[in-house]
Amino acid sequence: MAMEVKLLQPVKVVCTDDLGETLVDIMQTAGYSRPLMVTDSFVGSMPLVVAARTKFEQVGVDVAVFDQVKPDPLCETVESGVEAFEAHKADSIIAIGGGSSMDVARGINIVRVNGGSIIEYTDPAKPIAPCNGMIAVPTTAGTGSEMSNALVVTEGSTGRKLAVLADPAVSEYAVLNADLMLDTARKNDHRLRT
Repeated sequence: MAMEVKLLQPVKVVCTDDLGETLVDIMQTAGYSRPLMVTDSFVGSMPLVVAARTKFEQVGVDVAVFDQVKPDPLCETVESGVEAFEAHKADSIIAIGGGSSMDVARGINIVRVNGGSIIEYTDPAKPIAPCNGMIAVPTTAGTGSEMSNALVVTEGSTGRKLAVLADPAVSEYAVLNADLMLDTARKNDHRLRT
């Protein structure tokens, strides 16, 4: 008995040992020049992430950083991220971190393209236009958030967790860098011991 397996995935997956150079290549290939980096303050200060931002500056890519992501992100965080995207006149999003950073970035991308508020898109009947321009850089392994069509946000007033499923909002690129994952694991281990 023969088995046929197909994986149809619109996300372009790139494995790299030079995060900055790879992100610059993606920006140039895709035609983006003003990314908004979405992360948390811990990941945003990691040497590999700082080096990637420095590489952007060296080649004239104007990057802004939105580092307000927290675990179990609030709908309001997505709204603040949309404001940061618009203030920077960004044309793309680079999400660096775990599932929360990916969720916030995907939410920002949905709202910046489709308008309104992220809570509106918890209604599966609400149409979502294609949301290009998201580059996902995971710092954790196993969740698959960089490949997902879903995001979960918390409604601040009620504490309810709300899901948005949006095939048109999957990442355009997923950039896998083992050193970034190892650095995050080491720092988290150190934080647990202190």
